Amino acid sequence: MHQPVKVFNDLTHPAIPPFIHSFCAGKSGIYGFYNHITNQIYLGSAVDLYVIFSGHIFYNKTNIRLKRSINSYELSVFRPPPPPFDRRVGAAAR
Repeated sequence: MHQPVKVFNDLTHPAIPPFIHSFCAGKSGIYGFYNHITNQIYLGSAVDLYVIFSGHIFYNKTNIRLKRSINSYELSVFRPPPPPFDRRVGAAAR
């Protein structure tokens, strides 16, 4: 099973924006947001992770479902996505 390269636990912390910029600018990858209240997971990919993170988190330029979830529940309810599950057996992937 693949492990995340970086996990941001508290997206509301004031130190996060500059850290995301220094860590993600110019890097491509797959990202995820998990609303732990609704158990919804929002996944995506980006050529420049900082551009997409800043659009989602700081500038409210995002897909409509994620935007509604952030507006309804606030950014503080979002956590890193849980480990992937193998739906065939109902257990965490190995």
